[in-house]
Amino acid sequence: MKKIFKLGSALISLVLVLAIGWYVVFAGSAKPITNNVAELEQTLSEMGWVSPGISDEHVLYEISFRSCPACASFHKNEFPKLQAMGVDTRLFVFSLGPQRSKPKERAVIAELYKNRSWELAENWWAETNPGRFYANVKDIPDADGDPERTASIEHGIAQLDKIADILANNGFKSLATPILIWKNNKGQWKAGNGYNLIHNAQIRADIRPKN
Repeated sequence: MKKIFKLGSALISLVLVLAIGWYVVFAGSAKPITNNVAELEQTLSEMGWVSPGISDEHVLYEISFRSCPACASFHKNEFPKLQAMGVDTRLFVFSLGPQRSKPKERAVIAELYKNRSWELAENWWAETNPGRFYANVKDIPDADGDPERTASIEHGIAQLDKIADILANNGFKSLATPILIWKNNKGQWKAGNGYNLIHNAQIRADIRPKN
């Protein structure tokens, strides 16, 4: 839990400095993943991500939470470019816990984990006002009070902890969201974090499928 709360605190700070250009300040350079590769692959395969199902070979994972401005920007601006290249964009949304998230947000996260609906995720992220989205979605069960759905949210946080440990073992001293993990066009796993236009272009070049 410590890693998650540190991550959440970092992003609260990020929101406070939007005026000075969070997309530059908080972006971390990409690093190759050379340690714990099998553990990374196993963890990613078990996480409750959603995707449009474009490819099993060319993939990028975005790990984020719904109220993260940088995550919303990456989702809006980069996902269409990556998808047009033939890259499967795999979105994993985690909860910041009951103290830092709303019940309806946790309900949607648990629903994504259970039914893996890309359409639900797309509609959720397309809405600029999540509160309006929650008001109009009536058929998603509450996670609070449901042992199975609550456990799935807690398991998602534990999986994020595991990812954070793996990245720490590969030279990441701190993390910001979105956390981005991809396999480049040479078949090597790499990771980066934050939102930066230059870094985003470098990721696209690195992941672009070879003709």
